[in-house]
Amino acid sequence: MEGHSMIEVSAQITVADTSKAISQFSTVADRLYNEFAENLISQYSEMRNSYMSEYQTNFELNKERKAQKIQSLALDIEKQEQAV
Repeated sequence: MEGHSMIEVSAQITVADTSKAISQFSTVADRLYNEFAENLISQYSEMRNSYMSEYQTNFELNKERKAQKIQSLALDIEKQEQAV
């Protein structure tokens, strides 16, 4: 058979059913994403609450300091008026 090439056909290869693997991957990916999203939202809420609490505390302290300063200045003015 010179001049003629021989063509060989290999045995048929079975292809795995990828739809099941894709479905399982999708299910796991969705579950992991949902867990991640829940954790992210939970941590954000904790951080937000912490910042709001800290802000409120600082606001109250500054308000008290302001009131004390006003009271102190009012007493100083009163003393100066009495001295005149």
